[in-house]
Amino acid sequence: MASHCVVPTKPLGDKRDYRIFSLANRLEVLLISDPETDKAAASLDLFVGSLADPPTAPGLAHFCEHMLFLGNAKYPDEGDYAKFIQEHGGTNNAFTSDEHTNYHFEVNPDGLEGALDRFAQFFISPSFTESATNREMNAVNSEFENGVSQDTWRMDGFFRFAAHPSHPFHHFRVGNLKSLRDDPQANGVDVQRELLRFHDTHYSSNLMKLAVLGKESLDELQALVTPIFSTIKENDAKGNPACGQPYAASMPVWYEIVPEKAMHKVKVQFPLPACGKQYLEKPSRYWSHLFGHEADGSLFALLKKKGWALDLVAGATYEQSEFDLFAVSVSLTEDGLDHINDVIRHIFQYVNLVKRDGIQQWIYDEMALIGQTHFRFVEAQQPVSYVSSLANSMQHFAPEHVLSGSYLFWKYDPELISSCLQHFTPRNCFVSVITKRFEGKTTAKEDWYGVPYNKVDFPQDFLQELETIACHDELYLPHPNPFIPTDFDVRAADNTPKYPELILDTASARLWHKLDNTFSKPKAHFSLMIVSSEAYRSPLSAVLTELLVGLCTDSLNEKYSYYADLAGLKFHLSFAFQGIELAVSGFHQKLPLLTLQILERLRTLIVVEDRFQVLKEQMVRDLDNNRKAQPYHRAVQLRRTTTAPPMWAPNRKLEVIHGVTRQDVQDFIGRFFARTRLLALSMGNLGRDEALDLVSKIQASINTAPLSDQEYPSRRIVQLPEGITVKHQSVGENPADGNSVLLLHQQFGQRSLRGDCLLDLIGQILSVPCYEQLRTKEQLGYIVWAIVSYEANHGAFTIIVQSPLKDPDYLHSRADEFVRTFKLADLPAEEFAKHVEALISNKLEKPKKLAHEVRKHWAEITDAGLFMPVFDRPERQAAELRKVTQEELAAFFEAKLSSSKRLSVQVFGNAAPLPERPSDADQAAANEIVLHVGEETSFQSRLFLGPLYIGDYR
Repeated sequence: MASHCVVPTKPLGDKRDYRIFSLANRLEVLLISDPETDKAAASLDLFVGSLADPPTAPGLAHFCEHMLFLGNAKYPDEGDYAKFIQEHGGTNNAFTSDEHTNYHFEVNPDGLEGALDRFAQFFISPSFTESATNREMNAVNSEFENGVSQDTWRMDGFFRFAAHPSHPFHHFRVGNLKSLRDDPQANGVDVQRELLRFHDTHYSSNLMKLAVLGKESLDELQALVTPIFSTIKENDAKGNPACGQPYAASMPVWYEIVPEKAMHKVKVQFPLPACGKQYLEKPSRYWSHLFGHEADGSLFALLKKKGWALDLVAGATYEQSEFDLFAVSVSLTEDGLDHINDVIRHIFQYVNLVKRDGIQQWIYDEMALIGQTHFRFVEAQQPVSYVSSLANSMQHFAPEHVLSGSYLFWKYDPELISSCLQHFTPRNCFVSVITKRFEGKTTAKEDWYGVPYNKVDFPQDFLQELETIACHDELYLPHPNPFIPTDFDVRAADNTPKYPELILDTASARLWHKLDNTFSKPKAHFSLMIVSSEAYRSPLSAVLTELLVGLCTDSLNEKYSYYADLAGLKFHLSFAFQGIELAVSGFHQKLPLLTLQILERLRTLIVVEDRFQVLKEQMVRDLDNNRKAQPYHRAVQLRRTTTAPPMWAPNRKLEVIHGVTRQDVQDFIGRFFARTRLLALSMGNLGRDEALDLVSKIQASINTAPLSDQEYPSRRIVQLPEGITVKHQSVGENPADGNSVLLLHQQFGQRSLRGDCLLDLIGQILSVPCYEQLRTKEQLGYIVWAIVSYEANHGAFTIIVQSPLKDPDYLHSRADEFVRTFKLADLPAEEFAKHVEALISNKLEKPKKLAHEVRKHWAEITDAGLFMPVFDRPERQAAELRKVTQEELAAFFEAKLSSSKRLSVQVFGNAAPLPERPSDADQAAANEIVLHVGEETSFQSRLFLGPLYIGDYR
């Protein structure tokens, strides 16, 4: 029997119906009825996470999350759930955090019942077989190994390590073979039994929240959900342990920490009482707003003016039921690191400023107005993301506030807001200085990631100085936001075409326009590509374009962009192969004004020496840090460098950037804008005349001659030789990373309507079996992907495997074996038909918000270049897919495999030495060509390039 129902407050214009109720086993359920949805989705959030790990098996909660996917009493086949989801056009995933374990999926609407039944078994009768337990430990270990060299993981591990040893926050939360196999075995602990105990103890329905979205009515959804999930046991579990504050006894503390990547950062954290339950007042949001502000008078503006800061992030970093940590994190320049004490002084001067000026109701009211506006016109999310976030929100907000709790400010309470500030004191701070400068100068290491560190005494004289420090004259509270919208009228959109229309086509500009007739929001998106042959002509020009973009963005922050961003009007200026791209989106009222301000600044930018040096330093650091990226990122770069010229690798840019001067960038602006062509797309709540007027003003502002067709930048695909496997072998650039990578890339040739359908269907069918074979069964690594991609009018099928266990040659042999032994002809006809329908459903899936529709159409425009975009490509493909037979697909796949136009990118980790290059005779005998880094251009010179984009898609 279900309890009484609650209907949560929903945004204006949300046509979906909602209902919240509880089952007899105290499992709370949120139902969402959306008759227009083309995807159904569900998420179950368990209010238990890694804080509940037993000390004898750190990482057990995360391990348990992995294990629930591997069979149960009703569906014992380990791959049944993933197979069902994929055959019904869906996706699935899960995650474990400190206090939550969240599982979620989405499928085509007709698959909801079957998916829910399989999903519920995770929580009713998981198998936990000995075989799966032993194998999946390797998957958890591979996930850990992937993060060992990543600073995000390493710093998170260190801050936990620095907590009090008896506090559960101190414990290792990811898990690896040492924590889940070796140490338990040495201590006589049976991990499989611990898994069963953990699931029996914590997976209780009273700790669960379920969100389900489907086409059915609320009554139909309730009738579907109730019998399936009512059988989950309820044992009145208590959930996460009561643990208090993890750092309170040790404040203040000061650590010096060595990162993997080159960086300089100072992080000042203040332990706070838990603020999550105070969501009606949102006290921590007030402080995040002030400390994280970037306009004139802000902490960041002062640090930036002095040349000390690259960016600043402020806010609650670990929001838990019993504690919060508020952090002010500043990425520093070299000069900023030299003035580390001054940076910390300014942080506490800002604390004293807000103490002196007191809590300002107008600031709170402005935040409340912005939050109300965002909620009123909130855009839809992908169903799986939506239900996952709502299931999590149900753990924290009252039922009536589940949708609105993150947005709305209900109660102004200056005393509560001020009480948080009382914890922002020098004697309650955790200072960490993170920089490579400490390398070789540390005396200790964190236990799991091996992070080198020093714990140093907080200088007492400095501590006393901070306690009495005066305010700084250049620090003051923000001004009222001039970008808050007031015009919410939605343009009439009668007889609007289905696809964007080309309303301007000249030698210097093309503009496509579509007035929104779907989402009915007072929002618009404007996308612009300023095409220039100078943008990517050489590694030097690529560096100059990137610096120009960074300097322009940097110069806009104090006056325009930060205020606009807060008010829901965002922009992103970026560099691309064709030129410089600008995307502006949000409330339409002031979008044209902001767009013109950005482009005026870009065209007339005066490059200032000190900011140039700061951004150049940052770019050098970023390029150098590319060596420390995940190894599969390097494999992708090497693939593109080999087959998609021109592609300037980070090392090529690093070779030239050191000699670049401020004047070089200043002079480059004129060369870049000498001859350009504009590609523009206006969608949403901007009329045809408004869009034309905006582009006309842009053209007048940038004042440039038209770029000829012959100068238009194009990228063409290198045609790999038939019957030969090209092996690109290299050593990973991070000596601390033991992961090796295989990227097996099979070219499928020039795009066509039929060819794309066949290739996409191959990707649809092979992706899950590839994962099941190489990851789940063979346990080669945590990262295993089989993907289809399109680039420069050519398609390809690629398998990527990153492994801490096997070298790339072995990974190549296993991926090759999988592909060559997978027989599409042997697939049951019913299963083939399901895959076809699932792919058609995905092709015809409606955009959930305007940004999704814009992204799809803008990609068509920029990919087409000189040619006409194919906006109806998915609809054409869906119709064509219905004509594809299984026999045709099998023959197509075999023909492409036999042509063997393949590139095997092999990156060897530190535990797998690079093999000696075979002789030319041995390569010929094996039908192989072996390349090393730096030989790509010579290799390309011997081959043909594929044709340019063909606009007539048949």
